[in-house]
Amino acid sequence: MPAQPAADAAPSAESAKTAKSERTRALILETAMRLFKERGYEKTTMRAIAAEAGVSVGSAYYYYEGK
Repeated sequence: MPAQPAADAAPSAESAKTAKSERTRALILETAMRLFKERGYEKTTMRAIAAEAGVSVGSAYYYYEGK
């Protein structure tokens, strides 16, 4: 079987990156919703959401402008 051209590898790498990005976004949202329920909206900070989700505060703001 002939080797696949390098161009075929790029979409799968991009697809994996997109999938990881979507998982991170979902994780931040799920974490935020849980913390809102546990602590209340006003007492939940973006810093707390990021810490609980295991991402940097910058990453949390990358995916969401604010809480």
